[in-house]
Amino acid sequence: MKINQSKKLILIIMIFFILAITSFLLIKNINSKNIKKESKENNQNQENISQPLAQPSPLPTITIENCTFIIETAISPEQKQQGLSQRQSLNQDSGMLFIFDQKNKYGFWMKDMNFALDFVWISDDKIVDLSENVPIFKNNQITKIIPKNPVNKVLEINAGMIKQCQISKNSIIKFN
Repeated sequence: MKINQSKKLILIIMIFFILAITSFLLIKNINSKNIKKESKENNQNQENISQPLAQPSPLPTITIENCTFIIETAISPEQKQQGLSQRQSLNQDSGMLFIFDQKNKYGFWMKDMNFALDFVWISDDKIVDLSENVPIFKNNQITKIIPKNPVNKVLEINAGMIKQCQISKNSIIKFN
């Protein structure tokens, strides 16, 4: 009888050991599948984020008199500080629009610029001032300009465009 009890005890220990190993492997397999599933979902989410829209929206434009400009906007403080600095050129039909929350006489300077600009000072959708052919920063001479009237938008375009497009004070701007 003692032998049968010893065999039963060994059999029970072996069954317990097999169940423990099986449980361990089963749990490991389930965790592995969950990790793979989460990884796959994250990859799909990343693909959805990085894929362009089916039909991208057209670039924003501004029309003044007979000219339309493709614009980049500067809204954040960092974007406003950078502006067009350090660029080599600006496409003839392009510009940068600075947008402010409140109307004020905002000052601009030409530090780190490589080309001259025209400035169109805008209050809502009306031009209130113009600064033509503002030169670049040279020989430690800071070129700083300030509008005569408070504005909430400023459009920087290539020098000479105000004259070429016959832009004048009181012109109305059309935001497209």
